[in-house]
Amino acid sequence: MKLFFNSKNKKRDNLQGEPARHWLSRQAMAGGQAVIGSVIFFVIISLALISGGTLPISNQIKNSSDFLRSRQSYAAADSVSDNAFYTMNKGYNISTGLTLPFSTAGVTASSTITDLTNKKQIITTGNSSSAVRVSKMVISQNFGANFNYAAQIGIGGLDMNSAQVNGDVYSNGDITDGSSVITGSTTVAYTSTSSVGKILGSSSTPFIITGNAWAHEIDNAKVSGTGFCQVGNPLLNSSGNPISCDTSKGSDPAVLAFPITATNINNWKTAVTNQTDTVSETYTYTGNLTIPSTGTSSSIKKIVGNLTLDCGSSSPANFGNLYVTENVNLNGQCDFYVGALHVGGSLSLESSNVMNLSGMSWIEGNIAMTGGGKLQLNSSLGANSGYIISDGNLNIGGSGVLAGSGTSGSYLMLITTSSSFDAISVSGGGSAALLVAPYGRVSFSNGTINGIVANTVHISNGILNYQTGLADIGFGGQAAGTWNILNWREVSN
Repeated sequence: MKLFFNSKNKKRDNLQGEPARHWLSRQAMAGGQAVIGSVIFFVIISLALISGGTLPISNQIKNSSDFLRSRQSYAAADSVSDNAFYTMNKGYNISTGLTLPFSTAGVTASSTITDLTNKKQIITTGNSSSAVRVSKMVISQNFGANFNYAAQIGIGGLDMNSAQVNGDVYSNGDITDGSSVITGSTTVAYTSTSSVGKILGSSSTPFIITGNAWAHEIDNAKVSGTGFCQVGNPLLNSSGNPISCDTSKGSDPAVLAFPITATNINNWKTAVTNQTDTVSETYTYTGNLTIPSTGTSSSIKKIVGNLTLDCGSSSPANFGNLYVTENVNLNGQCDFYVGALHVGGSLSLESSNVMNLSGMSWIEGNIAMTGGGKLQLNSSLGANSGYIISDGNLNIGGSGVLAGSGTSGSYLMLITTSSSFDAISVSGGGSAALLVAPYGRVSFSNGTINGIVANTVHISNGILNYQTGLADIGFGGQAAGTWNILNWREVSN
């Protein structure tokens, strides 16, 4: 067999084969670009999907982190306040403040302690990585009470006649008016099981409320602020023009519990008996005792019987802490100076008698004061307040006066556990008095007092004049030692 080598054919093959390889190369490149483009498109779509899912998660994580830091700062502030409170109750003096670090990184809290009149204020700032919460605690070595409203009233409601309240009012029952004014916010709770929940004025003389009003129904009332209600029949602005109810709150006010409870009252009774009832025979008088007109300073601490005082105002009868098992009667112009007082019967003050208390009192019967009698706190109590508890009715008539110690911030609080329609009746009153009848009715007229807490209230031609210091008052005249919390709340940063 012969093999032929044709150089021309070889040349042709070279000319034809080279373009074929270029074509294949171009086809491969085009396919690779398509794959790369698909991959890039897939990556872009994936990143978009991941980003869309990651952003909400990231926000949620941030919100959770902010919430955690806020809770940490709150807990830190609370812990330091409690630590300061505990330390002082252990007898250690903290003059300026207290700072505590915590094991969690970035969490600190510090308190500043300020001396107030017979009280201390603890302002504590908690900080967790710049998330700040602040708490305020007011403490006293005596008992105290909180009056957050000029009048806080139960289901019996408030009836006003030619009266004025300078301060806020919260009532669980209807408020009805005749020619009266409330220069503060007025709130009436609503319950579906009763017909209460109304602020009711008169069509001839609309009720005037200079602050906000909030009730299920507001009728014939001029409201300078905002009238929050469901029914206005009519609701008037300060110019007397009808306006619509503001329904933005979305609900009616809830029933509000009293700031003074049965437990508080029982504790205050116990505080009196702890100071008065345990007496040796050396200081006990058995029988009815009458103090003559010459006056006396007595070492007697217990009288098993009645006590009658018939002394002149220039020579008062002076006692320390005293327990009288029966009645106490003040006649003539007798001034009666006493520390803590426990009376098993009733207390009666006539004419121009003055009863001056440097301690607290519990009267198991009624309290009656006629003529120009006066119940007041001793000046030694300073800015501290005091209380008289009665399990009967209180009738302060004529031009009788109720007064604190004479120092600003000192108030005399009259409390009764009576559920009577005549639980407290005050005509005249005083400039530094508080009336408390959680189960009964308070009737007040022709005078000025500072605060009322009662199931039912009637005010006629009287002025209720609230003072800001009533939010946390402290009682004096009791054994100091244990610090008690008068008020605690979170405050703005």
